[in-house]
Amino acid sequence: MQFLTLSAENTEIFNLFPFPFKFHLVVVIISFIFFAVSFIRYKKPYQLIFAIAVPLSLLIWKVGDNKSMFYIIGAIEFALILFAFIAAIIFRPKKNDKSEG
Repeated sequence: MQFLTLSAENTEIFNLFPFPFKFHLVVVIISFIFFAVSFIRYKKPYQLIFAIAVPLSLLIWKVGDNKSMFYIIGAIEFALILFAFIAAIIFRPKKNDKSEG
């Protein structure tokens, strides 16, 4: 059975994403603006990390068939998401245990 094989003529037009580059670009721009404005307003480090990580996803379109670069970009994206998660935990507001009154 050939579940995940591509013929030679289909490999040239095969895209990783189920949507076109222009749509990906628009989503990245909107996400970047959202996280950048959120960082300016609230000064949370994870928002800055996401403002950097989201545009890096555009590098996937330039990789082509280079598997090592594909996995390097994936590892960088994973590391940035992990750092954002850790930053969100470390820099969350501390609860005031003393009740007033």
